[in-house]
Amino acid sequence: MLEVYYLLIKDGWTPYPPEPRAPGTKATKRYVRWVRQWPHGTDVTLYQEPAGYLAASGKIRADDPRRFSVDYAVPEHDIDYVTTELAAFTARVTETDQATGR
Repeated sequence: MLEVYYLLIKDGWTPYPPEPRAPGTKATKRYVRWVRQWPHGTDVTLYQEPAGYLAASGKIRADDPRRFSVDYAVPEHDIDYVTTELAAFTARVTETDQATGR
């Protein structure tokens, strides 16, 4: 969904295209990596998979405010849904970043 790409660009995320791996390896990275840094040093990386999934790393704890995932391949998850979820996520990370107040 190209709309998600433009939404992330508008929100200040920087895209990094998929990286090819050396020949003979099992898989190729097919996702776009998105990175954003907040004023007090909080860094967040999201991964956008071609199947319509945008998420933070699965290694992030469930109680961490940087945890995020949205499956926009689901018909009910249109661009308004993604916009709302991303805004809530951004607000959560912004609040956490401001609390660090370096």
